[in-house]
Amino acid sequence: MRLTVVSVQREYLELTGLLRYIKIYKPRLDGITDPTANPASPDNCIGCFTDDPRIAQMYWQACLPFWLIRPLSAFADENILRVVLPLPAADFLEFAPAPGYSPMGATDRLDDRLRLLHRCTQSTPWYRDPFESNSPSAIASTSTSAPIAGPSVGTSSRQASMMSASKSRGSASVDVTARLQEKAAKAARGPNPNAKPMPPIINAWSHALSEIDRTRPPACGVDLPQRYVMPEPALVVPADDEVRRRVYLHHYRMLRDGLLFRLTDRSTRVGKLVEQGKSASRARARSANIEDLLRPAFEACGINVFVDFPVPPEHAREMRLHTAQEFLWEIAEINFRYEFLSLDVRASKLYRPDECRRCFAGDGLLPTDFCEGQRGLGAREPEDRLPYLLSMAHLMSSWSVPCQRPEGINTANARPMEEWNGHDVRQLERRVARYYTQSFYELFGRAAVVPMRLEHELGT
Repeated sequence: MRLTVVSVQREYLELTGLLRYIKIYKPRLDGITDPTANPASPDNCIGCFTDDPRIAQMYWQACLPFWLIRPLSAFADENILRVVLPLPAADFLEFAPAPGYSPMGATDRLDDRLRLLHRCTQSTPWYRDPFESNSPSAIASTSTSAPIAGPSVGTSSRQASMMSASKSRGSASVDVTARLQEKAAKAARGPNPNAKPMPPIINAWSHALSEIDRTRPPACGVDLPQRYVMPEPALVVPADDEVRRRVYLHHYRMLRDGLLFRLTDRSTRVGKLVEQGKSASRARARSANIEDLLRPAFEACGINVFVDFPVPPEHAREMRLHTAQEFLWEIAEINFRYEFLSLDVRASKLYRPDECRRCFAGDGLLPTDFCEGQRGLGAREPEDRLPYLLSMAHLMSSWSVPCQRPEGINTANARPMEEWNGHDVRQLERRVARYYTQSFYELFGRAAVVPMRLEHELGT
């Protein structure tokens, strides 16, 4: 019985297929017009795989699906313009200016036309400039109000005295002015590269930080607020307190998504919805700072309840050394990239984020992978760092800053790539790093956050 049913079904399918071929597909192959035929939308049936162009042409004419298999050598032997005639551009292009968009004049130089075309068609991601006075980040993301730091410089003298007394019984009231001066001097020196678990700073950039000329005040003055895009790396890993270091790293893990969201969405604004902790307590003040900074970002991510912050030290989980180094590299790298853009805008009076992004591994403002800590400026081989250093030198050649530009930066891009050797690349790296760190100090009044390198095997 089963064989009989299968046989009847097979006969039915074959007869139906033969009938469709006679009534539908054979007339199409013979050139008889079929108003329902559309080769671009073949019939819903089983097609075939073929390497014969003649069979493919028959299936195309009959509106049947097919897959043409061709060897790789066939693509180099044919000119597609001889197989398919191009459509006349004049029949499809609009030559009249679009309403509301006036024509943009250009010179006869190809470079100028390409630059104009790029400027009119670029799609540049927005970024938050922490050094603009009207930027929400400039208001909330300062080095003294970093979300995972201790008390801010806005702490009253009475509160500061109470904090100091908790560490040293019977001490005198704290001199707030002296503390501010000490904090500014520490920021000018930059982070401690030996602080555990700080990843190593690239040698050329570390030396450049130590060689900043501080014999005179910076050109911007000494009263400029010290702002950061992300928390200052040195605040996340205090060298003198293992417990605080563990707590701060744990807090950054909690707040990381909100901090990154603020950098990528211009609609995010600061604001505070909920206050926690006892009135006038340190927990209350820290919670208020976090609420002001990150509440809208967390709401946009679907997080509406923000409780149990700050985390008690006994509840903060220990973080593996390599994981902590990856997070600290990310903080430093984001700061470095955004600070480089801000310095370029200030020094060149130009807005060119697309060109600045070429200076970093991954061609973006936000590092998307920890492997970028071993690429770009963090690459081991000098030849791998050269393209990024040349991109920086190209931008620096148009900077106007109070310090002198080192020799070789202006002419670096005129030298052919094949003429560079390891010694020359390292020399250019030292010049770029020294010019960048001194320029940043002159225009922003503090040490720049410089790039670091991840030296461990990722994933361990």
